[in-house]
Amino acid sequence: MIERACLLATALAATPAIPHAATIEAIVSPTAMVVRADGAARLLSLPGKPVLYCGLERFLGWSAQLIGAQIEAGGAQGPEIVREGKSIPLASVFAGEGWLRPTELTEAAQEAMVERRGGWAVGSPGTELEFAL
Repeated sequence: MIERACLLATALAATPAIPHAATIEAIVSPTAMVVRADGAARLLSLPGKPVLYCGLERFLGWSAQLIGAQIEAGGAQGPEIVREGKSIPLASVFAGEGWLRPTELTEAAQEAMVERRGGWAVGSPGTELEFAL
């Protein structure tokens, strides 16, 4: 499955921004997903690094809930997804759930590290400190 997703990802052109409403079709990693916008499939990349200390399979299980979700272009923080009635930057969702290490430490990312959510759940002690250095 991972190999197929990688082949799909390389076959699609990377898209820095979403022009209109898009639908998440597949999630390859915490930093890459396939979205459909204006009838075309595109690879959407999020800034940061994946946090996969507990493995890609666990992440893919968690991220399955996002398949089919609508996302919008958003603002300066990138694409947004509507959750519980409000628009949230997609990168913040991934960081807050512990699957994405954003380029700048955010409160949501820090909480995920301290509470050992998502990919941080099985990281070795002190792993979080690597982020701050």
